[in-house]
Amino acid sequence: MDQYKYLEQFYLIARIKKENIIIQEVDIKEWGTVYIYIVEKNKSGFYIYKAQGSADKPINFDDLHYITLAECEVKELFKQTK
Repeated sequence: MDQYKYLEQFYLIARIKKENIIIQEVDIKEWGTVYIYIVEKNKSGFYIYKAQGSADKPINFDDLHYITLAECEVKELFKQTK
């Protein structure tokens, strides 16, 4: 399976604007599980999304996890990793 065919629907469920995505990884494993990782930047900061589900079905809202980080928090994280 090359692409997750429900990705557009996932954007709607997660309320992600495609133009705000700065990192996206969609990984479909051979056993039929899809893993989605997205970093979105907007006016209020960064949203980091993680979801997993069956590659044959849309991901449920309950399978979506995310955190919000202000820009200053992201800068502090990068400072600590140096």
